[in-house]
Amino acid sequence: MFSGFHSRYLAAIVAMLVMALPGPAQDYTSSEFVFHSVVPLGVEAIVLQPAKTRIALLATAECPGLEGVRRVFWQPQETGDGGVGGKVYAKDGKQMTYFPRHISFRVTATAREKLIELEPFDVNSNMDLNQYLLGLTFKLRAYHGINARDLTATKVQLLGPPAKVPYDARSFRVHFNLDKVSIEDRLVLELWSPDGQRLAKFHLELL
Repeated sequence: MFSGFHSRYLAAIVAMLVMALPGPAQDYTSSEFVFHSVVPLGVEAIVLQPAKTRIALLATAECPGLEGVRRVFWQPQETGDGGVGGKVYAKDGKQMTYFPRHISFRVTATAREKLIELEPFDVNSNMDLNQYLLGLTFKLRAYHGINARDLTATKVQLLGPPAKVPYDARSFRVHFNLDKVSIEDRLVLELWSPDGQRLAKFHLELL
């Protein structure tokens, strides 16, 4: 049996431990997601008309600084409004406020993979397939709510066969330096056709 003094002492210790825990102390559920240095962003598909050439568009983010990064959600939010709260922690356990500075995106446009489960949309072009693929361009925007700012690529690499060799698939690596992009922002990589038509949007969010 604990004496009254010991009981009050233990209760005080437990109360201090609960207060020290991150996030809500009770009546919440939490979930965790661990990022890796390569993050798949999705697949889209188009059909070039009038040639009826089906093209799959695939994108991944490549960022060594994301390896081991943890996104932790809990509910209700710390503010008590019943929403979802979340934080992002680096591999060393420190809370993050910005995206890692260096990031690249690998984008592949290929007529070799049909991916019949996707529903493509038609795009009109009379360009040669090889030239069409080589003419693809990329835009990266950081969205904070409804506000957006454009980010400029520092380098665009053509991967695989050289441009002078006709080929029905092309891969690119597009590099960016992120200058204090908040983890609350949403990165959106846009893929554009040679004639200025947006073909796909790929999203990357940490929160």
